[in-house]
Amino acid sequence: EPTEALAAVLGPPGADMDNQISLQLALICGDSTQPRDLSWYRRGIEASRATAPLYGPLFKGVTPCAYWPNKPLEAPVLTGNDVPGLIVQS
Repeated sequence: EPTEALAAVLGPPGADMDNQISLQLALICGDSTQPRDLSWYRRGIEASRATAPLYGPLFKGVTPCAYWPNKPLEAPVLTGNDVPGLIVQS
């Protein structure tokens, strides 16, 4: 049996955390489209196993964004070069 603290972490989220997760998904899924083809995710999972056997499959899996009902309202921001950029908004 898990300890009380572990059970609280593993259990369903409370209302506050549920609202935070919903808001975060709305922002992330509203920013860019994701593939709906499950085989695309499967290929990514299998390809990541050699270089990142623990976390690769975890982060390459399908998310709720794959089934998000709305398309993004704006195109992604392009920097016009190969330098990674950090975009900050408030």
